[in-house]
Amino acid sequence: MGPVAYMSPEQVQRLPVDHRTDIWSLGVVLYETLTGKLPFEGEREQPIMFGIVNDEPPSVRSLKAEVGVGLEHIVHKALAKEPAERVPSAQTVIDGVKRILAMKHQTAHAAQAPAPPPPPPAPPPRRLMPRRPGSGPQTRPGMRPKPRGRR
Repeated sequence: MGPVAYMSPEQVQRLPVDHRTDIWSLGVVLYETLTGKLPFEGEREQPIMFGIVNDEPPSVRSLKAEVGVGLEHIVHKALAKEPAERVPSAQTVIDGVKRILAMKHQTAHAAQAPAPPPPPPAPPPRRLMPRRPGSGPQTRPGMRPKPRGRR
């Protein structure tokens, strides 16, 4: 049996234990790693043990807002009071953390990817050639152009 802070509710109550007790302890380690605090604290063993059995720990995100919802969910499931409600295995916890880290890495990689090249410049506007005198119908103020074709 290790330090009281890492004991599962079933250990504190001296009930039968199985591998899910280790999942609880892994949840405590993850909680402590993410927040810098233990989920249940006290100056003596008794208040810690009472908290383990009766209280919910402060949410990870309430202590470290930058922790993602997915990671907080994994820790919460590992720290479920009822062994049957915990994640089924330590491998499940590891796989979940790896998946979250991979998504985070992809997002960070996408943010660092070079920007796509700018679109090609628009073609310059077409310049109309100035008319040469006598090259087409000309009008002067007050004059109408000559009609083309027969009347």
